[in-house]
Amino acid sequence: MSRPPSSLPRATQVAGHTTLFCVALLAVTTAIRSADPMPFHSWTRSKIHETVTPDAPYDTLFVGTSRMEFGLMPSEFDARSSELGIPTRTFNGALSGLRTHDVIHVLHWITDRAPASLRRVVMELHDLDQHVNGSQWFSDMQIEMHAPSTLLPRLASVAKVSRGFAEQMRQGGSVALHGLANALTLGEGARIVADRIAIADGGSLPNAWRSGSTGWRAVDTHSTPHVDQMRRDLIEGRAYWERALFDKSLRPTADEFLGGFRSEPFFALQDRLRARGIELVLVVMPTISFDFYGRELVPALSSRILTIECDRPAEHRPVFAWENFFYVSHLSIAGAKAFSRHLAELLAECDQEGRRAPRPRYRAPGGTVARIERSEQGLKIVATNVPLTGDLVAALSRRSPDRELMPGVSLCIELPAIAQCALDRTGLDSATGTIPWDRLPTGDVYWLQAGAMRGDEVLDLCAPIPIDLTELPAGSEKVRR
Repeated sequence: MSRPPSSLPRATQVAGHTTLFCVALLAVTTAIRSADPMPFHSWTRSKIHETVTPDAPYDTLFVGTSRMEFGLMPSEFDARSSELGIPTRTFNGALSGLRTHDVIHVLHWITDRAPASLRRVVMELHDLDQHVNGSQWFSDMQIEMHAPSTLLPRLASVAKVSRGFAEQMRQGGSVALHGLANALTLGEGARIVADRIAIADGGSLPNAWRSGSTGWRAVDTHSTPHVDQMRRDLIEGRAYWERALFDKSLRPTADEFLGGFRSEPFFALQDRLRARGIELVLVVMPTISFDFYGRELVPALSSRILTIECDRPAEHRPVFAWENFFYVSHLSIAGAKAFSRHLAELLAECDQEGRRAPRPRYRAPGGTVARIERSEQGLKIVATNVPLTGDLVAALSRRSPDRELMPGVSLCIELPAIAQCALDRTGLDSATGTIPWDRLPTGDVYWLQAGAMRGDEVLDLCAPIPIDLTELPAGSEKVRR
């Protein structure tokens, strides 16, 4: 009786054919990708192409997400830089819809082809999280950004996710599937051939043109239903976001956003740029919301990379006014103007201080202003333009010789004060409080100053205000009794 034929040769044959197919597929797709003159084919294509135009005149390139694209006006930045004696020529190469790994990938491609005039790259710093947006699977932009070279860095970031194994699996699956679609160049053959034909004919790449603009767009004029809803949420929920902003003034992150940040991609990017004679500056964009995973780890970057944390409201008070935000994470036209000029000042200061991060700014522009209103209850103090942080207080005492505490801030009353009260915040930069009549002295002229303190440190004081208490207003006797 004969034995049945062994299945081993058949299994070996299938494995061999499968391996051969995979190797051939990898070789073909690698060859196709290497022939691609412009691996960006979504709405990003034209702007990225314009960024690498050989005769581009800019020396400073801004890159990032929509926060940067809508938030940095090159005309305002260059104007302020020129006023400060450091002329710049700026292009805003940021792209709406990108995330940090995407920005790094685009920047790698750009710097390999950057114009000779480029001297500085200012990159928006944000987290490396790759949370899955259910409505954006396999979009052109998602696929083009998941190049094979980004696979390992993305997976390393997925491994740092601090929100549990299930979230890691979701992000890892998205990274793998989008990376596979990119590696296989699905549907891109015809486009690559068309690009090659256009180049061979001496023409420009299809769908890649020079707009002649500086790259900035206004979110106010490029809104969508989703953006419009976020605008309404900011307006209708102003009280809630004021509290959030005060919280952010005290610390830049919330507990649910702790962890999950890696510094290595930014160190590697800096080395890559330095090799080409280009300086890297990282900037955390100003926002009202908390949305940066691992934000507490950012200060560690500043020891090796110039990092400017513009999301600290107290230190960057000129930007944090309500009219400067279109919604909680994006600046309006007014905000873009304010931020662009403010950032130009900060970078000029960094240049003057030997590339060190700028000093913190705690005072409101122009300093605290106060006025006095008399009421039946007592002296009501109304303060405006107050710092975003610190304990607000008003103190009344006798006049004393001015004692300068810091440039522009002088203590002009005797201490300890005869009467004082805490001020309660009533808005982003306003506060009120009342000193009751029964706590006030009588029969003389006294002086009042209002301001902010943090511990024993004075952050700001208003100019001294004279208060004539030789005569009490009608009705105050009842309160004093």
